[in-house]
Amino acid sequence: MGHVKGIGGLFFRARDPEALGAWYRERLGVGGGCSADDSVPPNQWVWNVTAGPLVFAPFKADTDYFPDDRQYMINLRVDDLDAVLA
Repeated sequence: MGHVKGIGGLFFRARDPEALGAWYRERLGVGGGCSADDSVPPNQWVWNVTAGPLVFAPFKADTDYFPDDRQYMINLRVDDLDAVLA
């Protein structure tokens, strides 16, 4: 049986993702203690947690990265994807 080991990412829709990302950094300190990785866009912050990096990223409201009828997406890290899906 597969198990969830952590969260890989939290993604959500925003009318202005860059402004919202800046608000989170300035008002809530998201970004303080975090390391921005050169392999991700500048509006994404990556936390290094035990299970691996956790990405926090607002997306444009009209993104097709996740279904139109969903406002957010949480990616889970698992130890055995095939077992989790079985």
